[in-house]
Amino acid sequence: MPNTDFRVGVGVAFDTSNEELQRQLDIYARNLKVDATVGVDFTKAQADAKQAASEIQRILKQAYQDSTGKSMSDADAKKYTTKYLKEYIKTLNQAEAASRRASASTTKLATEYSRITKANTMRAWADNNTKAAKKYGAQIDELISKLTQLDVAMTKAESENISLQFRQIQGNARAENLLGFSTSDKIKNAMEKFGGWSLVTGAMVQGVQLAGDMYQAVYDIDSAMTSLYKVTDETDAKYNQFLTNACANAQELGRTVSGLVEQTAEWAKLGYSLDDAEKLSQVSSIYANVGEVDDVTSVKDLVTAMKANNKCLVA
Repeated sequence: MPNTDFRVGVGVAFDTSNEELQRQLDIYARNLKVDATVGVDFTKAQADAKQAASEIQRILKQAYQDSTGKSMSDADAKKYTTKYLKEYIKTLNQAEAASRRASASTTKLATEYSRITKANTMRAWADNNTKAAKKYGAQIDELISKLTQLDVAMTKAESENISLQFRQIQGNARAENLLGFSTSDKIKNAMEKFGGWSLVTGAMVQGVQLAGDMYQAVYDIDSAMTSLYKVTDETDAKYNQFLTNACANAQELGRTVSGLVEQTAEWAKLGYSLDDAEKLSQVSSIYANVGEVDDVTSVKDLVTAMKANNKCLVA
């Protein structure tokens, strides 16, 4: 009775070089995994697995005899075949488990596409909220840098943590009233839309093109917008559109942008909505030109006239 495994006499290489053995091992393993569930011929699967085991026993027994010149009893052949199949299934299960772990690890990683998309979203938000970018720009750049370092693996959890940090920045910016464009960026956008420097020289600085006067014009508009913010409650998009309209209307009316905004704020203080205050500021601007009075006086005079005549200047 041989007291050794088949593979000692046959050689380890035989396990993988014998195609018929590999085919029978595949049949055995495949049918061994079949569960007794509805719609599955469990009895047939078990019979096929048993038949494959018999074929494996025959192949290994014959290979041992061919290699060593020694025969093996059926009892010993069955015992060593059983041991061989247990080791085979164990190795197969370990390989499959390792594959599942590797697959699970891969599914836990954030894809390059998702990282780039997230980084682009953050950059677009910063570009459209320049007030917030002035304060939180460095933090946003750091988050974007982490996302775009594609040679460094990033898990989905790490990616979500970056998203959480960004949402915190957005929340802080909203609470601090830092959403939207800064005043200088709003003016820049308006200039680009309505004719560049011709708008500035014609409406904002009244023909004065010195850098110092330009800075003063920006400062005046910023102050006027601050006054408007205090008496209205609109979205950033609404304020952006209002300032764009103000730049165009100021040029047409021959007034400064800051003056037109200040008049709008004065009307808003009286309880008018931003839309109505914007319309009324155009009326009071015309009056200011004709009556040669300042912005505040033009609003007060029109209010007095409206009260005296019980009139409304907006529909």
